[in-house]
Amino acid sequence: MNLIDSLEKHIKNLKNPLRDEDEILIVLKKRLTKKELKAFMLIEDKNTLEDVSLQLHCDDERTEEIYATVIKKLNQEKLKQELMQ
Repeated sequence: MNLIDSLEKHIKNLKNPLRDEDEILIVLKKRLTKKELKAFMLIEDKNTLEDVSLQLHCDDERTEEIYATVIKKLNQEKLKQELMQ
């Protein structure tokens, strides 16, 4: 999985290029919960929803809620600023 491509796919209105992957991962670890980060990474790695749900120990509906929360957080202006150079 390319983290930068995944983020660019989900973040609206990116005005500047994103930082490198190591720096982005540090920001995401700081701003997302462990479960949110794990769900985002697993889904972006093309795992099925059932596989992700099993690894997160929750049902499919809850996994979708977690993923939606991550997308909302990624589009918050403050987090976008931290992710950009």
